Amino acid sequence: MKNLFKKKIFFLFVIQPIFLFQIFAENTQIVLPKKVCTGERVEIRYIFKSAEDLFFTENDKNTQFIIHLKENSDFLSRYEEDFSVTDGFLQKNGGEYILTLTIVPWKTGFLEFPRFNIKTFVQNCEPVTSKMESPGFTIALSPIEVNSLVTKTGIRDFLPEKAPLVLPGTTGLLVLFGIITFILLSALIYAFLHIQRLSSFISNLLYLYSLKKNSRKTLKKILSLQKDSDKISDDKNFSEVLQHILRDFLNVRFGHDFSSATTSSLYGIFADLCGTDFSSHQSETIDNLISIFMRLDFIRFSENASFMQEERTKIINSSLTLIEDFDREESDASL
Repeated sequence: MKNLFKKKIFFLFVIQPIFLFQIFAENTQIVLPKKVCTGERVEIRYIFKSAEDLFFTENDKNTQFIIHLKENSDFLSRYEEDFSVTDGFLQKNGGEYILTLTIVPWKTGFLEFPRFNIKTFVQNCEPVTSKMESPGFTIALSPIEVNSLVTKTGIRDFLPEKAPLVLPGTTGLLVLFGIITFILLSALIYAFLHIQRLSSFISNLLYLYSLKKNSRKTLKKILSLQKDSDKISDDKNFSEVLQHILRDFLNVRFGHDFSSATTSSLYGIFADLCGTDFSSHQSETIDNLISIFMRLDFIRFSENASFMQEERTKIINSSLTLIEDFDREESDASL
């Protein structure tokens, strides 16, 4: 009886713990680091055995084989409010398997993991030929305690303010931006204080542009007439076309109707428009205009008059020079 009692005691305190350890040793969970905090990477290793091959390999059972989760896998993604799975792989070492998950917990307290089928994990891994014919089996990870970063760092107060960081190479750009901003603001202030002078300056620019545009248009017409000169056999028609071109130029430039003005009245019209105090260049330009008009009038209205040899070319060149002379003193108010 005494021996039987001793055997029971031996079984309870020696044999039974060893037996239980062998049962639970088949499914072992290791968590690294031991103290887990929110926002930190945590590695969970789950070691288990399976009589069934979870994935195909031509190597024998003593050779290691690893499969990894696919990139951007949706494995356990529905629990991302509590934790995120950043990596995972299943390793075979003989008849033993090691499931490794890397997670980032987001909440404090005891983090409980949902049960999942090992076949679901294998299907979320890189393409591998599975030998699993059964529905698989459930993996149940043990809960882990998640602490806040305050318990780890011991910092409970707000950190002191720091100056904003400036990326390397941006100082020069900031200085340049400041200079440009200063110049633009200065220009706006100057424009506001001298609005009348600025308005006059802009109006003058627009006026000078219109004069240039009118001159270019007239030069183009005269050159086109020179090109078509051979097609106009009658000198009277040629003279009339050229005179109309010059009159249109004067109409736009001086804002006065020169269409019916006689050649003899041109000097008086310019005196009324611009004043009689002409510069030597201005007087010479007006004289050249009157000279061209007098010759064109003679060809047009004399019964048997015609241009001399090469005179068409000369009068075309004189007309081109006349337009350039008018543009030479664009800033002069009288011309």
